[in-house]
Amino acid sequence: MLWALQAFDSWLIEDDAERPEPTFSRRRVSPPTEPPKPRSERKGLTWQLERVDEKPEAKVIVLGQSTMGQWLTPSYLSRMLGVRDRDVLDAHLGGCHPDCTWAEVRRLKAKTRRFDTAFFGLNLYQMCDQPSWKRSMQHVSMTPPDSTLDLYALYAQSKDPLEHVGQHAGMHVLLATQDPVYVRAKLADALSIRNTLGHRSPSWWRDEKAPVRVDPEKRRGWLPTCDYEKDSLGGKPAFVAALLDELSAISSRTFLLVLPDRLLLLPEHQSAWQKHRELMASLAAEREHVSLIDLATDGARHWNHFRDAVHVAGRGRSLQRQLFVRRLKELDAL
Repeated sequence: MLWALQAFDSWLIEDDAERPEPTFSRRRVSPPTEPPKPRSERKGLTWQLERVDEKPEAKVIVLGQSTMGQWLTPSYLSRMLGVRDRDVLDAHLGGCHPDCTWAEVRRLKAKTRRFDTAFFGLNLYQMCDQPSWKRSMQHVSMTPPDSTLDLYALYAQSKDPLEHVGQHAGMHVLLATQDPVYVRAKLADALSIRNTLGHRSPSWWRDEKAPVRVDPEKRRGWLPTCDYEKDSLGGKPAFVAALLDELSAISSRTFLLVLPDRLLLLPEHQSAWQKHRELMASLAAEREHVSLIDLATDGARHWNHFRDAVHVAGRGRSLQRQLFVRRLKELDAL
């Protein structure tokens, strides 16, 4: 059934891509000079994947999420490595944790893309296992059909494999109909779900692990984390290991970057961070094609070196780039 849903979903996407978007305004509008801002998560992912499919001759690829893309830009990396700008592919995706990047690499592998060098980085929070509809949407959108069983095998190593499998199967249905809101409403009626909490659905119908929306001013003190124990990590270590193995098929050399975050500044999180460093070091040491670059030591070290909980900014960004160059020289990569 999942294979049929995936085929149907692909057909709908291709058919929809051939039809022009309906226009509801009678006012003449000049064509935009830049790509329009995505109107949904899926449209955003589709637009980002179109960017990834550019530069077919690129020899260097940057993978991960915005914590990589916001400082390791193609213009900066091309100058540092002494290559052309079109030789560097910015393949980071917004909100893309290691399991999402695994699916992206599988997609690149299916397209027979090949690179000389790959840079992939992650911080501590990105190793915390938190099932979400967004992660399922990323998997459904990028995982090749012949990789579905491999994906489920990785799900099996999480704390609650059925939750991941169920979200993945449900996302196939939602995306195939092209109208998730309608499907969810119909399911709610069929299951006699009543809105007993104001605008919020009963707890078993919503994602309890999703952070509650709060005032932006209050949210400044919020730091995403987990205790880095086995249950907290779930299947993330397995996904990172599988990702590094897959990268050997599309890249001659891979650099695994340990990225800093504000948790580094708090004593109560030092134990979790030490475990994170040790895990990344062991994963890199087990693979000949992978080199570890620790940017969480001697890099950004003050609260104002970060724009938020995980993104470096200002002085922190400069320090991170300086440390990155130094680490590459230590590895004779420059």
